[in-house]
Amino acid sequence: MRKLTSSGLVAKALFVETKMTGNANFTTPVPSIAAITTARGELEAAIVSAMDGGKSAHLDKRVKEAALILLLIEEAAYVTSVSGGDVVKIISSGFDVRKVPTPIGLLDAPGNLRATLTAFPGQAKLRWDPQYGAYSYLVYRKPDGAEESEWALIATETRASYTDEGLTTGKFYWFKVVAIGAAGPSPASDPAKTLIG
Repeated sequence: MRKLTSSGLVAKALFVETKMTGNANFTTPVPSIAAITTARGELEAAIVSAMDGGKSAHLDKRVKEAALILLLIEEAAYVTSVSGGDVVKIISSGFDVRKVPTPIGLLDAPGNLRATLTAFPGQAKLRWDPQYGAYSYLVYRKPDGAEESEWALIATETRASYTDEGLTTGKFYWFKVVAIGAAGPSPASDPAKTLIG
């Protein structure tokens, strides 16, 4: 509701008043519909005064907006409590239903890992497709011919790219990336190999 304009807030309050008046699902609203009606009327008057008024008229309008927002938030809390989360009852009150967040779950392995040379000696530029829900990425490296147990964590990145420096020119290196999300680490990406120039 804080994102509504003053006139949008008036319209929302009027809609809630209409939907809540005589609504059998909400027989004793707190705050009362009369309190919301009064606050809405005061905001409407403050809007008119602020159209050609000075700073004090605009300040009064903001105070009336805040008062109406507070009443509507309290009314929404009442509706949520009395409805027990019943979507049909909540909608009958004139309030919107929030989308229930769903967890993303385990992430897939980062895809399309590419390791390329840069214009600078001893560097490799890594890029991969970003994973929705990833907080960060773990970047691993191993020299060509090294055992699987020799993968070394070299960086933690929040973006889907990394520049590795200080590599030996003329050698091949392998890289892989793991995405980290709320449910933990993803499987590792397919490895990518590049010759360092």
